Amino acid sequence: MKRFLVFIILIMVAAGVTAWYYYRPETPVAGNVREAYINYVIDGDSLDITFDGKEEQLRLIGIDCPERYNEDGTDNPEGKLVQDHLKTIFRQGDKVYIELGEQERDQYGRLLGYLYRDPGATEMLNLELLEMGYAEVLTFEPNDKYEDVFIRAMNRAKQEGVGLWKE
Repeated sequence: MKRFLVFIILIMVAAGVTAWYYYRPETPVAGNVREAYINYVIDGDSLDITFDGKEEQLRLIGIDCPERYNEDGTDNPEGKLVQDHLKTIFRQGDKVYIELGEQERDQYGRLLGYLYRDPGATEMLNLELLEMGYAEVLTFEPNDKYEDVFIRAMNRAKQEGVGLWKE
């Protein structure tokens, strides 16, 4: 009887942990966000911004969107689709909010960050692109803060067949 009771308790704990993991809020909680201004959209996961008074390229952390052009220089329709989507969201001079990654720059000198449309940091573009099926998860430590949320968003987009996951 004692073993059966321990077994039941373990199952209940496992169920609780599983429920917490899958049903916790999907909205990431941003750390310190800083203002920036959009200059132009480079492609689905890169933007040219003005940050701390100087022009910078921002690479969105944790995602990878299709390239705008193929290696041979021809148009990539999927890359154009994502770029065009961002161009409908952002105009030159729009104020945005950046949460820099733990590693703030990549090997090319680009800023690495999570991009928010609001000062409360509740509308993250990185996550939105995954939810819409316009991106895949791409994680490089130490910039893995939202990896679990990103993976769930991408998996939902795949299951729903949205964006690039349409058949």
